[in-house]
Amino acid sequence: MERSLKKIIKETKLRDLKWKVKDCHLPGEFDLNIRTDPIEKIHYINIPQIKRSPIRDSDYLHELCHAYLAEKVHHMFATKRFRPGWTQEQLDTLRPATYAVEWWVDYRMFQLAPEIFKKEVLEHYNAFFESSLVNQNEISATDFIMAAFTIAQAIYYCGTENPTEGRLATAVDAYLSYDPANPNLNDLTELTNRLASIYTLYRVRLMPHEEFGECWEIIKIE
Repeated sequence: MERSLKKIIKETKLRDLKWKVKDCHLPGEFDLNIRTDPIEKIHYINIPQIKRSPIRDSDYLHELCHAYLAEKVHHMFATKRFRPGWTQEQLDTLRPATYAVEWWVDYRMFQLAPEIFKKEVLEHYNAFFESSLVNQNEISATDFIMAAFTIAQAIYYCGTENPTEGRLATAVDAYLSYDPANPNLNDLTELTNRLASIYTLYRVRLMPHEEFGECWEIIKIE
């Protein structure tokens, strides 16, 4: 029988993570998320003061998986940092593509709780095909990228067939081109750009950062 998520959370904090984890209320944040400070070696997990819905154990564990990759691979797997000079419009446009990081984060979830994880993957997959989104010609970039992510996960973890075509198939194939068991900053940057290329001219490129080692610079393809 698979361990309970509460037990996995406790073990992850005690065994897998070396840096401090602090639950807190981050200013201006209304969702459960993580910010990692690689200098101070602290993971700040935002617990919304006003909860839109109850925080599930699987959601909290997901943030700890970000923390795990931040320590083991690179801090950008928990907190994306951009070179100064960006605009809010650029960030907002690129945000859906930056969800590429979840491809590797969720593999860690799969390692920790495989049966629970696969059950949720299939639930999300079925929910998408039962929703009105599947029949819409025009959906938001966020819904589009998340749909591709959901389908790619179902194919990878559950062996479902790929029912997609066109742009959606391009995004699904982009995810499946990368090994989720091998997280690295170059692949994260590449996948982010492959997803971005489907709907925008903005891209990111790795640049040196005096304080954090590396960051992303936002550029526009002319």
